[in-house]
Amino acid sequence: MGGLFEVLRRWLDDELDFRTDELVAHCAGFLGSLGAYVLSLNTSETTPAATHRRAGGAAAGDSQ
Repeated sequence: MGGLFEVLRRWLDDELDFRTDELVAHCAGFLGSLGAYVLSLNTSETTPAATHRRAGGAAAGDSQ
């Protein structure tokens, strides 16, 4: 969450030249990923990428 906080702090201090909709788009993907990760920890569910890796597929950056 530190990175997200830093983006918001810099935007509020006018250090970043984002419109509100650009900021929302920038942060929404991160928040969605974070929410999916936390949900998977709490419900023992996995994300599609984890299921794919377990089935023998390789995600970007994985070596076989």
